[in-house]
Amino acid sequence: MRCGYNEIMKLYHLTLMLLTILIPAAFADEEQEYNFIRALFNDKSYTLAIQGADRFLGEYPVSRYIEQVLFIKGESEFKTKNFNSAVVSFTKFIKLFPSSDYLDDAILRGGQAQFYLANYDSSISFLKRMPEGSLYHDAMYMVGEAFFRKGDYESAIRW
Repeated sequence: MRCGYNEIMKLYHLTLMLLTILIPAAFADEEQEYNFIRALFNDKSYTLAIQGADRFLGEYPVSRYIEQVLFIKGESEFKTKNFNSAVVSFTKFIKLFPSSDYLDDAILRGGQAQFYLANYDSSISFLKRMPEGSLYHDAMYMVGEAFFRKGDYESAIRW
């Protein structure tokens, strides 16, 4: 019996889904579960990473990995175009971790998610929080684009 690419991918994703259900129950500690969530994310299994992150956040609310898991959750939601959920995750992340190394990424992604939802005013206020740094110009470009989409061409030119 020969299997085509689509059948192999379905089997692969079914196997990953089963592993997300079975393996966490066998984990000895939160570090192993965090590593599993990170591996799912790195493997671009974003839906499974979201499920794992939700379970982790419920099971380990004071874990030392909360920062990373919450960011992975938001990024996975963004990548699966679940922009409303991504905004919620990134807003929570920014509030809980204002000194994080991932702060600029969270601000940019949260602002982009608002932009893709056509919430231009929210996108602008989200992105204007961006501190000077490597993503500052990307954020300010999006601010200009949001003003443009709103029809505020004068403000768009300034940004």
